[in-house]
Amino acid sequence: MKKCQWLGLVGVVGAMIIGCAPTTLLEVPVEWPNEWRGRQLYNTPNAYIYAGSESAAGEADRLVIAVAGDFQRETEREASKGLVIITDINDELIISDFKEFFKLAEKSKAIHENKPEPSDQELEERWQDTIEDTISKVGISVDTMLRMGSIQLNPDILTNVLQFQEDVAQSVQWGVAVPTLNIIRINIREMIPRILKKQGIGPLAQLAFAPILAGMEPRMVDMMACIRNYLIFEQLAGQQPDWSKEDAARITKAYKDGTIKQAKKEIEAEAKKKMPIPQKDVAGPVSEKEDSDTENG
Repeated sequence: MKKCQWLGLVGVVGAMIIGCAPTTLLEVPVEWPNEWRGRQLYNTPNAYIYAGSESAAGEADRLVIAVAGDFQRETEREASKGLVIITDINDELIISDFKEFFKLAEKSKAIHENKPEPSDQELEERWQDTIEDTISKVGISVDTMLRMGSIQLNPDILTNVLQFQEDVAQSVQWGVAVPTLNIIRINIREMIPRILKKQGIGPLAQLAFAPILAGMEPRMVDMMACIRNYLIFEQLAGQQPDWSKEDAARITKAYKDGTIKQAKKEIEAEAKKKMPIPQKDVAGPVSEKEDSDTENG
């Protein structure tokens, strides 16, 4: 089963039981805070989950179970337990200063990859080239980007940015902060008109695109949601003691490429279904006899 097909299956199951908390809850360890920034801790067999509602916690639990299944099928290894902080519409943002967070994340990434720590000037250039450039092209706010973005959480970020106690942060084997599918869906609906407008497509043309985009929306949500999956998968691969960094990167890339390829294929297929049928194809296929008569005429 393809990765995004698996994600789609999880989404269907999730929709059927929407509003449900994780199916199995364990006792909360004393060292872990019961609440964090308006979110309650749900201790499941697969992850420590901080969520503002039972439905968001259940979604996070299904996400982790899905990735663990992918990881086991791809590598024949069991996934470790991690941390998921999930954000829904009314939840508090996990960070207030995105720029400082970005710089710390870049430094932590360099340390993890045994690379020289980037200078302040290099960090400023990366911020301009990646974040500000994306915000400018897409036409979204930093708040929107923070709400719909998925990020990895390492002990440095957990301690220095999110204010977790150091012993708790150091015990986390992998961590992610992710949005709910609801946030992804809402923000895609808001982003598409802005992107079309920036491409010079006016209101009337946007109306013509509306049926096509409506049909593609679920696939676009799946594609954005797939980011959550491979950010977890990447960390699971990176913590295998007998794999080199090159092996972990190769396996993660294969998983990521398969995820994106499948999602793009589904989006393109949906777009083709919604596109008007060319006039030459309306009459149906030409029979062999008609084709022969045409050639001999």
